[in-house]
Amino acid sequence: MGDFEQGKRLKFIIEGCYKLTPVEFAKAYNDPKAVKTYHILSGRNGISNKMLEIILKAYPDINQGWLLTGEGEPIKKGPTAPSFVIPEEEKTVSIPSDAWQVIKQQAASLESKDNQLDRVISLLEDQIKENKKINAQRDGGAICADVAGSDLTK
Repeated sequence: MGDFEQGKRLKFIIEGCYKLTPVEFAKAYNDPKAVKTYHILSGRNGISNKMLEIILKAYPDINQGWLLTGEGEPIKKGPTAPSFVIPEEEKTVSIPSDAWQVIKQQAASLESKDNQLDRVISLLEDQIKENKKINAQRDGGAICADVAGSDLTK
């Protein structure tokens, strides 16, 4: 039987600190379906030395002592703290103006291509309608020719 408290602490790190699902978290250390991770989270397994090493290699900011014992802080303080975790109260992201210009140019280019595709689709639809009319006229003419050339009037 594993250490249920370690599982609770790992869950806190995954969901509370990194804002990830267990599957997203586990992909970083090649547990694609998070089977090993879920075993820890459920308390079925504790964190083995090997698993601890794998997790800490993928997430060096995790405080090993806190994960194992609950002592200290979950995430190490200082320059190694994860920079991608955005506090809940921050709702905006700053984008440099040159990057924003590139985004706007790409959006305009995509809009232009969408318009071109709409025109091509419209032309193809018109061509299909015209072909149906021609085929209907040709098929209708063949039926009339057959009737006219038959011995039905005799």
